[in-house]
Amino acid sequence: EMSPTVGKRAKERFQVLHCNVRIESKGMLGFFGNEMHCASLINLSTSGLQVISFDMLTNQKEYDIAIYMPAFNKPISAKGRIVWQKPYYGKDKQEYYRIGFKFIFFKEDAVEQLEKLEANPRLREIKRD
Repeated sequence: EMSPTVGKRAKERFQVLHCNVRIESKGMLGFFGNEMHCASLINLSTSGLQVISFDMLTNQKEYDIAIYMPAFNKPISAKGRIVWQKPYYGKDKQEYYRIGFKFIFFKEDAVEQLEKLEANPRLREIKRD
């Protein structure tokens, strides 16, 4: 039986509390045009993630993504491509951007970390001490 898709999504998204996301892009020769952005995680799956950022990023561009969460002592580390982004206004009337990334490459044990989170809702709620 085929797994149902949620909208255009192949995987069900889940929320993880108390996370920080770092989004980076290396420029030419590793230093010209470097970008570094901090974002807040909205939700996550084994196929992608959605964040809120202060900055508008470049559509279709590939970024290095590191998701820091209390459940793991190393970040979930992957490459992702922006598949959509749209302006978003917070309760503070500040303009942010909601951005959807599709994972295109996983580094180290990112897949195992994501599968553990998917299987265990308790891991998603751990706070930092």
